[in-house]
Amino acid sequence: MCGIIAVILADPSGSAVTDIHNGLPVLQHRGQDACGIATCGQGGRIYTRKGNGLCSEVFRTPEQLMDLPGSMGLGHCKFLHIQLFADIWSFANKLSFHHVPTPTPCFFHI
Repeated sequence: MCGIIAVILADPSGSAVTDIHNGLPVLQHRGQDACGIATCGQGGRIYTRKGNGLCSEVFRTPEQLMDLPGSMGLGHCKFLHIQLFADIWSFANKLSFHHVPTPTPCFFHI
């Protein structure tokens, strides 16, 4: 599972990063492995900051948020997918049906 928040401000001169940053801890129960914020600034330029760990560990200082200008952006909290696939494989190995193929993950969201 992951958590995603999107903010689009009506005022193009506003800063969306504060609202995104305030929303990430609310979504953190959906993913505590890593988080990040991406904003869209003037001329469509994308600014990003991401890292491993809790929101409070990735965004330690207000200065880190100041480097993310723009009136729209996304925040993301990521769940550790490796554990999820380990659980799926563990369950699949316990199945005794020979006609059911073992599920093979072919893609996942990062």
